[in-house]
Amino acid sequence: MADALRRELLEELGIVVEQARPLILIRHDYPDKQVLLDVWLVERFTGTAHGAEGNRWPGSGRRRWPTTAFPPPTGRSLPPRACPTVT
Repeated sequence: MADALRRELLEELGIVVEQARPLILIRHDYPDKQVLLDVWLVERFTGTAHGAEGNRWPGSGRRRWPTTAFPPPTGRSLPPRACPTVT
């Protein structure tokens, strides 16, 4: 997973991940599908995030991120897992 995270963040945002670790797993069960979100915390990176590959970049700061409705989960989130730091 760490290699995929590094590759995608470089391709999509133009940043090089130097240190990241698994943070939490979030499971959503819907009538027609199951979704498992594997959330990682990027603790250190180099470069300046920008919309790479023609993607639009909403700018800096949390207030500028678009808000999108996400269906409520039907189950509970799994607790944060204690994992070693990926370097």
